[in-house]
Amino acid sequence: MTVRTAMALMAMVVAALVSLGLGGCGGMVRNDITVTRDESIKDMSVQVDLIGVNNPAAKDAVMTCDINKYWAADGALRNSNPHYSMQFVTGGPSVQTLLKTNEIWEKWNTPSSIIVIALIPGVGDDKGPRRIELSMESGHWKETPLNVRVGSNGLRVLTPSKPGS
Repeated sequence: MTVRTAMALMAMVVAALVSLGLGGCGGMVRNDITVTRDESIKDMSVQVDLIGVNNPAAKDAVMTCDINKYWAADGALRNSNPHYSMQFVTGGPSVQTLLKTNEIWEKWNTPSSIIVIALIPGVGDDKGPRRIELSMESGHWKETPLNVRVGSNGLRVLTPSKPGS
């Protein structure tokens, strides 16, 4: 083996290792998403929708819509977007998970974000956020599953994101 061949082989090995190392960077991934109802609202019926969006226009529509209109019986945005619903009722489970293997992910067609919207009786945006965004960008989160808490102060993401994300 010549020095030139050895160097070329070494360069290919380095390139392959770098590609493997960066394989998790870029692109969208599916994550299990766990929503936990806080003790502060254990006796309330709460509804949480998860909506996958995969383009800026869809994301903007969901992120800027009037939340009360979203939850209205004739809410066009809710009715026109595939969503995954979680119902938290008195005496029911306080933890629910959307698995990354659920068929809704196919309907969402590789979402760049999951928008979480909550209907919490007596809680308006002035008392806490009822809408949050979860990035599906590979490498955004320090750990999985993604954990969200719903309570009397709205929604809160518990999973830490990586620095710079």
